[in-house]
Amino acid sequence: MLYKLNHSVLPEMVGSAELPVQLIKGQGYHIDAPYSYTKLARDNPQIPDIRMPDFQLHPDAKLVDYPAVVAISNYMVFSERVIKLLPKLRVAKCNSYPLSIYQNEAVSYKALFFLQDLGAEFVLWNQSTFTNSKTEEPLVFKTLLEYRTFRQELFKQKDYKTRAIAQDIVLTKDFPYDLFYSGSVIKGFLCSERFLELIINHNLSGFSVQPINELVDHRYA
Repeated sequence: MLYKLNHSVLPEMVGSAELPVQLIKGQGYHIDAPYSYTKLARDNPQIPDIRMPDFQLHPDAKLVDYPAVVAISNYMVFSERVIKLLPKLRVAKCNSYPLSIYQNEAVSYKALFFLQDLGAEFVLWNQSTFTNSKTEEPLVFKTLLEYRTFRQELFKQKDYKTRAIAQDIVLTKDFPYDLFYSGSVIKGFLCSERFLELIINHNLSGFSVQPINELVDHRYA
């Protein structure tokens, strides 16, 4: 079973702030600079030398192991507790960048950037079926590239309503990662039951998990 990782919104866990962690302005960090966190791109062999800005915890928020840092939502921000546990798992290739979240004082976290979109690997595209939301015609994509091309053509045509709706998604049974990123069909950070057990057994805070069978119909091959 795979799960999508989300941020907890339970007040008793994360506090009451809508934006619990915010970028500290006026710190001399330039978002367009070569070192900016915006310069990383998945499936790009050139990895720039990135450094992270500092962040401030909202007064009504609580420090958690998986904070919702909206400004860098394409990264996973973990506490040092989580980082120390990751070697026990099969984590997809990623880069790690230190950052600080200030409450009364600086607290060390790490921002993980996954270097690959593994949606191409855990979905068996040539066995999965989709439907065109506009014409209701069946769609079959042999590869992730074909799926992306379909979406890019819609974008070029400025058709922002038509989508490829997943009907029968076939997933590989023996996927070799416990934590990875998918940018297609099921978009976001996904984890295995092993990672879920880690969250529960070590009482890690800030996590909310959703079984992918609640997101899309699927079966394993």
